[in-house]
Amino acid sequence: MALALFLFIAFSERHRGGRTALAAEGTALVPSLRRDAVTAIELNPAGQPPVRLRKPAVFWELESPLRYPAQSAAAEQWLQLLENARWAVRLGPDELENVNPSEFGLEPSRLRVTLRQGESTVELRFGNNLALGKQCYLRVGDKPDIFVTDAALLEALPQTAEAWRDRSLLSFTSIVQSNRFTFDYRIEVRPEASGYTLQPDPGTGRWRIQKPTAARGDRSKIEQLVRMIALWRIEEFVTDDPAADLLAFGLQSPEQELVIGRGTNDLLAVQFGASPTNRRDLVYARQWPGSNVVLTARTNLEVLRLPYTVWRERLLLSINTNQVQEIVGESSYAYRVRQQADGSWQIVEPEKLPVDRELVAEFFSLMNSAEAAGFEKDVVTDFGEYGLAAPARRFSFLTLTNGAYTNLLPSISFGTNGMDLAFARRSDEEAVYSIPPGIFHSLPVAHWQWRDRLIWSFRTNEVHRVRLAHDGLNREVVRDAEGRWSLAPGSTGVLELSFDEAVFQMSTLRANRWMGRGADARGLFGFSTNGLRVTFEWARGGVNHTNTVEFGGVNLRGEPFAATRLDDGQEWYFEFPAAVYYEYVRRNLLIPGAR
Repeated sequence: MALALFLFIAFSERHRGGRTALAAEGTALVPSLRRDAVTAIELNPAGQPPVRLRKPAVFWELESPLRYPAQSAAAEQWLQLLENARWAVRLGPDELENVNPSEFGLEPSRLRVTLRQGESTVELRFGNNLALGKQCYLRVGDKPDIFVTDAALLEALPQTAEAWRDRSLLSFTSIVQSNRFTFDYRIEVRPEASGYTLQPDPGTGRWRIQKPTAARGDRSKIEQLVRMIALWRIEEFVTDDPAADLLAFGLQSPEQELVIGRGTNDLLAVQFGASPTNRRDLVYARQWPGSNVVLTARTNLEVLRLPYTVWRERLLLSINTNQVQEIVGESSYAYRVRQQADGSWQIVEPEKLPVDRELVAEFFSLMNSAEAAGFEKDVVTDFGEYGLAAPARRFSFLTLTNGAYTNLLPSISFGTNGMDLAFARRSDEEAVYSIPPGIFHSLPVAHWQWRDRLIWSFRTNEVHRVRLAHDGLNREVVRDAEGRWSLAPGSTGVLELSFDEAVFQMSTLRANRWMGRGADARGLFGFSTNGLRVTFEWARGGVNHTNTVEFGGVNLRGEPFAATRLDDGQEWYFEFPAAVYYEYVRRNLLIPGAR
């Protein structure tokens, strides 16, 4: 109580009339401290062996009582706290003349901390905590002054070697040479019989599986694995004895081993053994370099037990569509789809046809999302059994470089064995992937399937006559100058009020999908000589136009087939928009009495 009263009086006197001098003097606890310049810390707790840390390069490490990676973040955070520390009360020799220093807990001190900063050292001696408030006594160096400062400075400082030890199961600090850490190391899981090796390509940064087979690695999954490994923690330090009985921990013949290396050099490793009888959620692990045995979560071991195929890339291709200027398709013949200077696409071989931009975008989207359903075989010598010796579809992706079209990516082939199974392979691999049949059947076979699907486009008020023919019957509907529709002379029946809406719905006609072309394909799509035929006669700018669409059968989904004659003079067959057909064509354009 007397000491507390003394401090109150001293504090009051120093702040009465002496505030200007105090502000000029400054309240920094260690004004000369520069956190980034500190390279060593030694802690001497009363009655305990000293703990020494050093910072040889970027990270901190324990030097005594054992060599081990230290918690660098804890060291840096404490040094920053010290650098910013301020004293609340400073007691000089005059004020301490009649006070026993032992009352402050500084002779001997509770904890002595020595910092090395360049060629100089800074010593801090911590004493007791104050009875009131979260503050403690402190001396700096050999100065006689005693400071009162925030006790958080002491509380934030680990004081035992155990508390300083890095709890990372794999401490990368020992192999990182700079603050910029790029993970470009080999990951190897042993034993070889059940393990695998993952290796980043130094040129591209893409991951490869080297063992048990050469294959592309899934970058996102492997990077997630790296993040998981970096977060693996030590739950308990068991022993540091290099002569410890490894058999007792199941580490004589480790169940699994994870190795981090570069080239042929192993840099870090951890071996996994058995579980304690009373903690099945933990396993013993042994770190290398070093020989210490620790306990860690069993889930870490279970990650390594996953088959290597988990880390294998299932995406068939990854295309930067901005770099592709030409697509070469091959089936029974080859064709070329080329991007034009204005960004549009055109079929240039075997004939010139306009290309549908949406079809190109859908194709790229399909290619960039097509994944293997399974890994059929890693090394194939007979591709015939997969329908890939003469693939049903093959695509190459070219870019324009120095005036020439060159391969941007490996080409990809698709085939089927005729049993509703589909397969794919890349030209740079010997592996065969099984793929969902839906992907195979969604791919274009012929060049004309890429054609622009816009068949015609006109405005409703440009149409002056609609001719209907069905089952040997004919009907004409005409539009007068006021825009009213009526049946032409000789046409009978009642005209639906929504006829104008039906014409509007048909004024911009797009094929859902091209199905074929040429007169010899009519029978394939259910066309006959007496099917429904709709002809629109319209005029624009004094020029008359005629567009005709004919309807055939329907597909398995109930979508109608239709045909029209395009500017090349051939009949083109396509899937007609089902909603327009059932809502408007059947309600408004069928002739009464037709079958």
